[in-house]
Amino acid sequence: MFKASNSMDVHESHTCKSLAPIEYNSENFLKILEPNKKSDLFFVFNDNYTCFKYNEPDDPCYYFEKRLVSEDDYKNYTSAVQVLAQRNSGEITRFFSDVRPKLKDLRWAQIESHSEAPDRVYSGALFSDNEQERLEAIKIMGCKFKIHLQVKPEYIISFINDFSKLLYKDPRLHSIKSFKVVKPDFFAEMTSQAFPIIVVYLPIFYESDPVKRGEILDSFIDAINDYYAEFVSRIAWTQTEPRFNYKINDLIHIAGSEGYLKQLLNDYLKKQTDKELLVVHTARIFYVFTPDFKFVKGFEYKPKGQR
Repeated sequence: MFKASNSMDVHESHTCKSLAPIEYNSENFLKILEPNKKSDLFFVFNDNYTCFKYNEPDDPCYYFEKRLVSEDDYKNYTSAVQVLAQRNSGEITRFFSDVRPKLKDLRWAQIESHSEAPDRVYSGALFSDNEQERLEAIKIMGCKFKIHLQVKPEYIISFINDFSKLLYKDPRLHSIKSFKVVKPDFFAEMTSQAFPIIVVYLPIFYESDPVKRGEILDSFIDAINDYYAEFVSRIAWTQTEPRFNYKINDLIHIAGSEGYLKQLLNDYLKKQTDKELLVVHTARIFYVFTPDFKFVKGFEYKPKGQR
C-alpha cells in the first residue's frame, strides 16, 4: 500500500484539463458539491468524496472524506490497516482503541485519530517515568504526517475539483482518505497566522528506518509534485508559508505532527527555568523533531533527478 511507485499505471492516468481562476466564495464553492438530504453534507465528484462542515460556526474548514464506494477500495484500506497492526505487533491498533474507545470500524481509525493523537501521545512521551511507555509514545509521535498545499484563493475551487480526482487516479495516493480546506470567510484570517490552506492527511504509519520512511514520504510528495509542477508558478500562494513545515516548493509543504503542539513545546522550552528538566525534556523533544520544529529528524526531500 505504501510502496513507492515511479509512475502511474497506464489505466490510472489523470490529465488536468483546466485550473481556472474562480472567485473563492461560499456560493461558488458549494456549486461544485451535490447536496445530500442531510444538512451540511455533500457528495463530491461522482460520489468520490463527502464534504461536510462541523456545526460550530467558528470552525474555519470544510472537510473531505473519501467514500469507499468500491469493494476493491474497501479491501485495500482494510489490508493496509491490518499490515500496520501486524508490523507493530498490534501497537497501532491498541493505540487507536485507547484514543477512541467507541470506534467500531477500524478502517476509519486513521481519520478518527487525527484530532486527539498528538497531545495525548506526546504528553505521555514527555512526562512519563516509565521508559518503555515513553519510548512507545515517542515512536508513535513520529508516524503522523500531513501535506499542506498553499493554493491561491482564486484557484482553490478548480484545484479541489481536480485534486480529488487525482487522489483516485494515481495509485501512489490511493491510501489518502481525507483532506480539508479553509473556508472562504476564514481565508485571510488563517493565512495571516501562517496556517495551511489545504491539509492532506497521510495514512498513519511507523517506520523506524529513516531511509525507508523517506521513501514512503517521497512517494506521496512525488505523486503531487509530478502532476502540479508545471502549475506551481501560477497557482501557489506565496504570501505566507505554513508554520513548522518542511518546504518542498511554493505549493507543497509537509509537516510532521501538529503545528499547535510544536508551538506549545517550543514555548515550553523557552520558559523552562529548571536547567535539569530543560536538558531532559529538550533531549526527548528533539529525539523526534528537528531543532527548528519544521519536521521529524532524518528526512530530506530531493527531487527525483537528484537522488
